[in-house]
Amino acid sequence: MSSSQTGRKEDIPIPDIVIDPSSGNRYMKGKFLGKGGFARCYELTEMNTKEIFAGKIVSKQLLTKQHQKEKMTQEIAIHRAVHHQHIVEFYSFFEDDQNVYIILELCRRRSLMEMHKRRKAITEPETRYFMRQIVLACQYLHDNKIIHRDLKLGNLFLNDDMELKIGDFGLATKVDFEGERKKTLCGTPNYIAPEVLNKKGHSYEVDVWSLGCILYTLLIGKPPFETSCLKDTYAKIKKNEYSIPPNKVSMQAKNLINHLLQADPTLRPTMGQILNDDFFHCGYLPPRLPTTCLSMPPRFDRDLPNQTLNGPSHSASGAGGYLTTGGQMISNGMICTNNMGSNGNTNGGGVNPINVNALVINGNGNGQMMTNGSNGGMMQNGGIGSVSASLRKPLLEINDGKSTQALDSAGAMSGLMNGRNMDSRAPSAASNVQQGQMVPGSGTSQQLHNAQQQQHLQQLQQQQQMQQASGSSGSAGRNRMVDVVETPSDRQDDAPEDYYISDLYNQLTQVIAAKPTEVEPLRIDDAEDPACVPMLWISKWVDYSDKYGLGYQLCDESVGVLFNDSTRLILCSSGENLQYIERDGNEFLYTLQSYPDWLQKKITLLKYFRDYMSQHLLKAGATIAPRPGDEMSRLPFLRTWLRTRNAIILHLSNGTIQINFFHDHTKIIVCPIMGAVTYIDEKRDYRTFKFSLIERYGCTKEVFTRLKYAKTIVERIMQSKVSGRHKSTS
Repeated sequence: MSSSQTGRKEDIPIPDIVIDPSSGNRYMKGKFLGKGGFARCYELTEMNTKEIFAGKIVSKQLLTKQHQKEKMTQEIAIHRAVHHQHIVEFYSFFEDDQNVYIILELCRRRSLMEMHKRRKAITEPETRYFMRQIVLACQYLHDNKIIHRDLKLGNLFLNDDMELKIGDFGLATKVDFEGERKKTLCGTPNYIAPEVLNKKGHSYEVDVWSLGCILYTLLIGKPPFETSCLKDTYAKIKKNEYSIPPNKVSMQAKNLINHLLQADPTLRPTMGQILNDDFFHCGYLPPRLPTTCLSMPPRFDRDLPNQTLNGPSHSASGAGGYLTTGGQMISNGMICTNNMGSNGNTNGGGVNPINVNALVINGNGNGQMMTNGSNGGMMQNGGIGSVSASLRKPLLEINDGKSTQALDSAGAMSGLMNGRNMDSRAPSAASNVQQGQMVPGSGTSQQLHNAQQQQHLQQLQQQQQMQQASGSSGSAGRNRMVDVVETPSDRQDDAPEDYYISDLYNQLTQVIAAKPTEVEPLRIDDAEDPACVPMLWISKWVDYSDKYGLGYQLCDESVGVLFNDSTRLILCSSGENLQYIERDGNEFLYTLQSYPDWLQKKITLLKYFRDYMSQHLLKAGATIAPRPGDEMSRLPFLRTWLRTRNAIILHLSNGTIQINFFHDHTKIIVCPIMGAVTYIDEKRDYRTFKFSLIERYGCTKEVFTRLKYAKTIVERIMQSKVSGRHKSTS
């Protein structure tokens, strides 16, 4: 049912072509981006330049009262007057008989709220990166006598380059004279300052308080005053009653939180003072971040060797910093060595960066590292740890069964692909394939020979032996590795042992029990929540489990293999970063320039999988160009997979389960972290629905039947107690 059929005020239809009467610009309405307050947001494409904007659209039927009109007028007046790198750009506004249209900068990476939902607590280097940009924008606003008054994760947007932009000036106000104290009770409960609640008058300091709440939330994983009851939350704010868990953050972070959350607004620092705080100078502040950090902690090992880390070293006892047995000190991504003299004193208190070429991730997902200590504790070719995971971005199917190229055109694939390819668009061919055959994208099969594969591997071994005989390592052209270890911190945000399977089962059980197809009236549009669109999904896959395992490509063109021995190897889209995950979940981070010799064969196999999928399975959309920050990317791994007569099921370590149905080529992606399902229909159009909204507003039979199927699959996975090795069923 279209939104216009419900007859509610907020459902006034929005035309497909929107015209700005003053400029004559014509905008084509595109994807629905979300809703909040009085507004609905869509992508709007300027039809001449093809530039894409975010269109904030407000129905005039919701602006019937005078104070509502004045609020909208003030929001536009303030926002259009500000221009800053870290503020959402305001381009224009206009109206027609039914709606007011505000044309804004499009921030495709959503907001820090979605990042928070997927990640909970994030690392201190990431927090420094985001907080510095927020403070710079607030400093600009305060210098221009503007108080934002609604700083929160949901109003901190991210563009394609992972630059932060403050948006939503609906509660912003101008300070008309020096010392003016505003009296309006406004803000968001978890971020509202005590002087606002006490109605004593407020000014710029309320933004500083909100920064304290944001800093706490980013580092701890939840707001400082959050309770299940609004009354209790306000009571805690008035009493300034919060606590920082021990050993959770560095001493500098703790001090800044306490400084920002001063009950007396006159004691809070200015934006300039915040920028000079020790927190921003005591540890690593990355110049950029990868988009994968929206769902996975980044790897900082490739950035750190080139960084000069300023500030005094600090003891591990304060949390956030840890000393290895060799005297190395790690602090939430900052790696340095104490220059100890024979008497144990530091030489001038300086710190020197360690060159890190391999990183080991512990189960907390917090960038734990292994190092060759000067006094022992040395580990060769990697250490031991485990990893957590999460998500990435929107949807298109890649395999469409049209590839008919020769599989062994380069000779290399003949050596590897002696099993079968299972193309999601060609289930009938795959179900009949025999061992020793491969099904390319078209569904045809070609005989491939073991002898060729053995011959190729023998050639590789001979090349390695020649390299060793000539004095080079078995990995020619690679750097010598230095493994670095960090004592694990006790973080609370790692994935559960079952990778959210039990959570997903409970969510699916609840939404199915609600009988959403019987909801009257059915309001499908209201159940949609584009903010829950998955960040990552599997776009290509090759089943060669008869011999090696399942190879796959993610939507960002990263490539992975789940080997038959239940280990995994992932090559990020940059073509440099490697993630190797052992059977028990311990993860090792390398690069193609630096990895242990024992990994050589699996890297060779991964490259074969990559080349085959690139050459013989169709792509959708343009190749994603490398961007600054990609060298820090980390990705979730394929935990397990299984195949039935109806579908292939792929379970990522971030909890996401993707089901590709063979008969009609539809797909669903269910995400327990966001509590949502994405449905991709036969035309490859996709919509994302939140489970809680489906229960309230209903869903189509197509979505409901697939949710029921997903529940049976989840039950099967739970019963099988999968440890990582794939399960294949007929």
